[in-house]
Amino acid sequence: MRRSGLCKLMLIATVMSLLIVSLAACGGEETTTTAAPTVTTAAPSTETTAAPSTETTAGSPATAEPIKIGVLLDLTGFLAWTGTDNQKGMELCVEMAGGQVAGRPIQLVIEDAATDGAVAMDKAKKLVETDKVCIVLGPVNGMGDLAITGYMEEKGLPRIELAPTEEVVAGGGYKWNFMPHGCGMMYGFAVADYAYKDLGYRSLAGLGADMDAGKTFLGGFLTAFRNLGGTVPYETYYAPGTTDFLPFFASMPKVDAVATWWPGTDGLSGFPQYQESGLKYPMIQPEDGGLTADPKALKDLPSAAGCVAGTLYTYLLNTPGNVDFVKAYEAKQGMKPGVFAGCGYASMQYVLAALEAAGGDTTPAALQAALKGVSVDTICGPVSFPVPENNIAAGRIVIMKVSEQLEPETIKTVRVQEAHDAAGKPVLTIVK
Repeated sequence: MRRSGLCKLMLIATVMSLLIVSLAACGGEETTTTAAPTVTTAAPSTETTAAPSTETTAGSPATAEPIKIGVLLDLTGFLAWTGTDNQKGMELCVEMAGGQVAGRPIQLVIEDAATDGAVAMDKAKKLVETDKVCIVLGPVNGMGDLAITGYMEEKGLPRIELAPTEEVVAGGGYKWNFMPHGCGMMYGFAVADYAYKDLGYRSLAGLGADMDAGKTFLGGFLTAFRNLGGTVPYETYYAPGTTDFLPFFASMPKVDAVATWWPGTDGLSGFPQYQESGLKYPMIQPEDGGLTADPKALKDLPSAAGCVAGTLYTYLLNTPGNVDFVKAYEAKQGMKPGVFAGCGYASMQYVLAALEAAGGDTTPAALQAALKGVSVDTICGPVSFPVPENNIAAGRIVIMKVSEQLEPETIKTVRVQEAHDAAGKPVLTIVK
């Protein structure tokens, strides 16, 4: 009798279980798991495998071949903090896109360029020849930029610059190198115009890092300032990684302002030593080197107060999607994004828009056409390529000033486009 009753109870339980499953399938709460991006990183080496997706239909993210995007970032060396911020911005962009584009999962293959041109070149070859990526982004610094650009041109594979490009590359007429943030000459042109016409400066002393980017940002700025009628009685370039700037300040003549370009951690020494030198001239930077628009860096840099600089990105920008990006970044990192996190995010926005426009077709010709033809509003501003003979987008230069509270304050935004004359010399115009 008990055995018979037990059997009946088991039968009822089984029927009820099947009924619950059936009801859930028909009208219960639906749960979806979105595939996370796969990120392969060298130095430090980490590998995250994409979570399984509930999508199972043919051609869906669960079954489609991943799109492998190669990324070169300075994760070690004196520019390491720029690379880590780039990475945070890029990965957040992929995450906010649901880990996929055009119905295919995204796989970021990240290599450490180590703030070294030779290392960056080797890693670029690995990404192309071993990892078989369809596109390469970075690195952000100018070391090895020309060699990597030439290599990608030879291979016929797209490459994306993560920051304003040096003129040695921008003026080369390369077909596979894309510059969504414009070039460094634009910054010099825009900030020199502001220094001469708005601030009334007539003489400047210039000090910058002796690298392609330094010659482009500071050199281009000083050339534009001279062309406007200003004088530059002092122009000197130092070895990157220098920590003692006092001898340079000691030899500066009397001027209206001091113009500097010191990338990464150089400015952490440069700003305090300028204050220590006793010089009282205003400071201006054609490009902020990543420091003066970065709230994380500024909080420990009181000597930067009052500095005027041009920058690619600030969390204050009123651009489409920037509020959402800043909110998501703060929730994830516990701080507002700096310039390199912003440009990393915006660069990935541009790449994903091109991949979407190409319908997920990653063949070089299809990607090249999509990268050239796409028009997208990024958090750094609109990206498009109106000049047929080059891949230089109009630069959106934000001129800002560091407040006494050590916060970036936006003064004005200037858009500049670069073309080239018959002799190959840059022709810069302010876009109204």
